[in-house]
Amino acid sequence: MMHALFAHHGWSISKIAREFGVDWRTARRYATAETVPRYRSRERPAELTEAQLAYLERRLGRCHDLRATTLYRELQELGYRGSRPPTACRPASGLPLTARLVT
Repeated sequence: MMHALFAHHGWSISKIAREFGVDWRTARRYATAETVPRYRSRERPAELTEAQLAYLERRLGRCHDLRATTLYRELQELGYRGSRPPTACRPASGLPLTARLVT
């Protein structure tokens, strides 16, 4: 669409950007491309296995002030291959532990 407006109808890059509500660099990329740019699909983030989650809950149950980096290192030893440390949140109200993976 942007390519047709630019090449066949004489619209400027800035006019295309305003019309579609995108940055002028994005409009230029789409308008000057022969085909529509496609982004490759992203890999799904790593998830904790049941065993890793159980370990995380046990570890946090025993030691409340563990650092996320320490837990991350320990989970890597158990086979976790995520790129960032999983975090665990213990609400101040004493509610049960909630494990959450940050990606």
